[in-house]
Amino acid sequence: AVRVVVHPDAPLPQAGTAEETFSAVLRPGTPMSEVGAAVRRANADARLVEIGAADLRRLCKWLGSTEQNAAFNALQRYVLHESARYCPVEDHWPEVDRPGWDWMNPFTAYN
Repeated sequence: AVRVVVHPDAPLPQAGTAEETFSAVLRPGTPMSEVGAAVRRANADARLVEIGAADLRRLCKWLGSTEQNAAFNALQRYVLHESARYCPVEDHWPEVDRPGWDWMNPFTAYN
């Protein structure tokens, strides 16, 4: 995992340290288009990127072109809405399947 920090005073990780492998430090106003490269510089094999809401707000909301912004919006919509799945097994445990239990899982095919 790589943690992305966007802050004017955050210290840059020292070369050769574990911190250098697990964090990417950017300054406010950095375009969002540069985040991927910063993460890859920190750890090209990272499979998880952590970034806080405050850090996202400090980035410039520009991905390089109108087309890239539209493509990102479409990908975000897919990832956050259309491909999200909830494991329905908990909805069907006998302990919770009782009168008055009215949880309707939107991702279970037989609600």
